[in-house]
Amino acid sequence: MLDLDKLGEDGLDVMRRLRAGYDGALILVTAQRRDLADCVLGLEMGADDYLVSPIACVS
Repeated sequence: MLDLDKLGEDGLDVMRRLRAGYDGALILVTAQRRDLADCVLGLEMGADDYLVSPIACVS
């Protein structure tokens, strides 16, 4: 899981570098990048999911 807002650099750049050498699941989490365009971009760049926080767990 990558928190796009807490990396100290552009989280999408970090994800791009990880995706180049990592075959596992990458989930992007953000509280600030809520636009649909950001979500679509993240998914097109190789994210497996894009979550906007706060994230609630329901039992």
